[in-house]
Amino acid sequence: MARATSSRSAYIERALRTHLRDEARRTTNARDLQALNENADYFNREMEDVLKYQADPFKPETLTYKEALDLKLAVVLLSPADVQK
Repeated sequence: MARATSSRSAYIERALRTHLRDEARRTTNARDLQALNENADYFNREMEDVLKYQADPFKPETLTYKEALDLKLAVVLLSPADVQK
């Protein structure tokens, strides 16, 4: 009989630990979501600013010469005539 009680006790302990862990995770997630929502306007402004500086590395014409130097890219300017050769 002691064995059945022990097994039941272990089951209840596992269930309680799982419940408490899940509840703590839900609380943390809710707090994180609230912080993100409270700062959403700031994050959106920052993202808009970052996107202004975005350039397509496969289109060198979208980079300024200084940006290319900052990225340590080789800048090669070709005219259409050079490409046809």
